[in-house]
Amino acid sequence: MRRGVIAAALIAVLATTFADAQYVRNSFLESVFSIFDRTSGAKFQVDVQGASSSTYTLSTPSSGTSSTLPTSGTILSTDNVIASVTNKTIDAEATGNVFTNWKDANIKVGANIARSKLASGTANHVLINDGSGVMSSEAVLTESRGGTDQSTYTTGDMIYSGSTNNLNKLSVGGDGSFLTAAGGIPTWEYPNRPSCYMTFTEDWTCPGLGGACWTWNNTSAGTNLSFGTGDTEDRSKHPGIALIDQNAATSSFITRMGSIQYTPGNGELFVEWVIKIETLSDATTNYTMRVGFGSTTTATADNAYGLYFEYASTTSANWLIKSADNSVRTTTTTSTAVTAGYHRLGVKANDTATSVEYFVDGVSVGTITSNIPTTTQETAGLFFQVFKNSGATSRFFRLDYAYLFKRFTTCR
Repeated sequence: MRRGVIAAALIAVLATTFADAQYVRNSFLESVFSIFDRTSGAKFQVDVQGASSSTYTLSTPSSGTSSTLPTSGTILSTDNVIASVTNKTIDAEATGNVFTNWKDANIKVGANIARSKLASGTANHVLINDGSGVMSSEAVLTESRGGTDQSTYTTGDMIYSGSTNNLNKLSVGGDGSFLTAAGGIPTWEYPNRPSCYMTFTEDWTCPGLGGACWTWNNTSAGTNLSFGTGDTEDRSKHPGIALIDQNAATSSFITRMGSIQYTPGNGELFVEWVIKIETLSDATTNYTMRVGFGSTTTATADNAYGLYFEYASTTSANWLIKSADNSVRTTTTTSTAVTAGYHRLGVKANDTATSVEYFVDGVSVGTITSNIPTTTQETAGLFFQVFKNSGATSRFFRLDYAYLFKRFTTCR
């Protein structure tokens, strides 16, 4: 009954405030009452549940002045009215202390609310939340926040990652330069500059020179070497072919490009061959094949210096990758099986000759970090070697091209 008395008294006060007020609840036993002013369109809702001696003072809503709330037990909500609440604390720990539908609310400086009001900020800054409700702004976002950590750019600049979770700028290169990679990061270089690059390609397309376009040191026994005579290979894909026919039980063949001294280090070294294996080695007609970068010039001897592939079916049906330095060798069996047909075999030594990666048909098959030849004045170059271990049946091999690329970290 006490709530009814309080409500009745409150309604009487509110009714004198509004020119055309209507009480929309008719039961004094309820704890929530609504007053609607049809002239101003304002509606107030008062909850008096649990209140016994609070003072309720409401001003005319259309005036925009303050309304004073009781100290506890009351929620006041307004619709369609610009109003403010002053000198009251919203207790975050208590339940039900909620303001709703306060349009265009403005939290003034000094308001007793356990959150800070962000200043007007700076134009073009990004708003940052630290996860606990504290807001700040930043002009330049770091990489960890999804930005670039860069604030200025010059025409032609490019962004790249120089290390994990770190972005850098690369200025535009000079006219005629091209973008390449050195040490795993992009850099500008100039093509056809022999002071910084060296390239070599043999495509066996020089019939006036016997097929080979460069000087090769060939040593063979029981082997016929021809350059496409009577060959039926697709010339649209393989314009030059060196055909090796091993037709005796003691057949052997070794070819190495000139007597030139190449040493890994001081820049990347890359070697690539495209060869065709017609028939795989087996127990009846067995052979060993090596190809890549090496020093050997004899029929069956292994390299004293080199980085190369080996196919020896008595050891494994898979490709072997090898390195040799002063006749001390490292051999790794890959997980890639040797198959008949054309294959692109690549060997890449890093700038400092501390690591060599091997590729079959463009796919990495392994890395070697030991016995990499770095001794100067040792003669090594592109080479191909194959020799019979048993069987007199002919075995054919085709050499499509050989390629060597050397980039000098310190140009000549």
